[in-house]
Amino acid sequence: MDGVHPLHNSQPAYGWIRKGTDMVLQSNTGRERLNLNGAYNIEDHTAVVIESESINAQSTVVLLEEMMRKQPKGLLYIILDNARYYRSEIY
Repeated sequence: MDGVHPLHNSQPAYGWIRKGTDMVLQSNTGRERLNLNGAYNIEDHTAVVIESESINAQSTVVLLEEMMRKQPKGLLYIILDNARYYRSEIY
């Protein structure tokens, strides 16, 4: 289970450019990004992904509820990182 925040614009990191040559990196305007929180099921190779305004404790609860809906019986083993929204005590 993890959250990702892909950006709308390009972010140059590195590249090979011939010395003395200018390189133009085209980009879009704006600073929009997606906020995706998801989990991968290693048994049946399916994913549950929730897109929300922001990834926070409430959107994480929505993801967990969707995971429980898709697997109503048995145990859910969840591996996640130490992100702030995974450490909330709202429930």
